[in-house]
Amino acid sequence: TVKVGDDQYVPLFGLKLMAGRNFRSNDSTRREALINQTMLRQLGLRAPAEVLGKRLRLWDTERTIVGVVADFHLGDWQAGIQPITLLNQTSENHMAALKLAPANLPATLKAVEQVWNGQFPDRVFRASFVDDQVREFYLTEQILLGLIQVFSLIAMLIGCLGLYGLVAYMAEVKTKEIGVRKVLGAGLNELLWLFGREFGKLAVLGFLMAAPLGGWLMSGWLQRYASHVSLSWWVFAATFALTVTVTLLTVSYESLKAVFTSPAKSLRSE
Repeated sequence: TVKVGDDQYVPLFGLKLMAGRNFRSNDSTRREALINQTMLRQLGLRAPAEVLGKRLRLWDTERTIVGVVADFHLGDWQAGIQPITLLNQTSENHMAALKLAPANLPATLKAVEQVWNGQFPDRVFRASFVDDQVREFYLTEQILLGLIQVFSLIAMLIGCLGLYGLVAYMAEVKTKEIGVRKVLGAGLNELLWLFGREFGKLAVLGFLMAAPLGGWLMSGWLQRYASHVSLSWWVFAATFALTVTVTLLTVSYESLKAVFTSPAKSLRSE
């Protein structure tokens, strides 16, 4: 990949020089080049200093490599880092990159447009922001994330309703048993454990079945990106904690209602 710019390209985009120097503002030859680390490795070299002074032929012109910059991304992160050569010359596409202060941005853009029209009267001025371009790169991911959040919420609500129905049914079935246990001196913790152990087993079993599949799907999705985080144990720990918490909260309401029912009423239920 070949990019063109002047001596302000490196500081504007915050590129880090690993060896050599930046373009000079007073360079009239326009025959200097910078390369990134990936391009350095593609040339069969490892130490950045080794490539300084070597020549490349690009666009029918001999270029002298004067510096090496650290790798940086062009485009989205699915493409990976490309070998890049920066040339010290003006853009033939009449493009310019500017760093603008956020204060009074409309007036600033209007002033930039006036300067542009003065320099390139035959070219239509069109401005775009890097932030907007980055968002466009990941528009699909943003839509997918929104859909996952919506359907996850729906799935959780359906699951909680189903779990609540099971607890209500269990409380109805065990009404007399609860009454007998209370008469025999069973405490609150023991009665709550009567409900919790049944649904705790289901929660743990469901997590053990879903976690490997979820981890496999997430790992496959992350592999699409050249640079990505790795799945850590705390992701699964947090998911398990959330699963248990939602289960306990759902079970607790109906369980407590059954536990605090009068034993006399419980024993008369059948």
